[in-house]
Amino acid sequence: MTWLMTIFGWYTYLLLLGILFVPVTTRIFKQFPDKGYPFAKTIGILVVSYTIYVCGLLKILPFTKESLMFILFLVAFTVYKLFGAEIRSFKKLSKKQLLLIGFEEILFIVSLISNKLLLLWPSYRSNADQTE
Repeated sequence: MTWLMTIFGWYTYLLLLGILFVPVTTRIFKQFPDKGYPFAKTIGILVVSYTIYVCGLLKILPFTKESLMFILFLVAFTVYKLFGAEIRSFKKLSKKQLLLIGFEEILFIVSLISNKLLLLWPSYRSNADQTE
């Protein structure tokens, strides 16, 4: 069951990264009922991973956990300064919009767990065949 704790650890990281980039998607997808919330994780992963890649490639920062945290801090500060109006508008979502975002989050975690179970199935079957 350690895989389940690993999944929830990754889910927590992705949730926080998604929350960090919600103001960006709110500006880009302002006409969407959920303000583009599902795209926040994807945009966050792309921006942070590309930034750490370029910084490592140019030898500006080493590829370490501390460098990643530093980049996350810089991104959070930049998002806060550049997208302050979107942060305030996201706080004014209706109950219907919040339920939609909650449904999307449940759908994400169910798909994440399902993916892991599908990846674990062959190893479970091979262990079951060996014990027979």
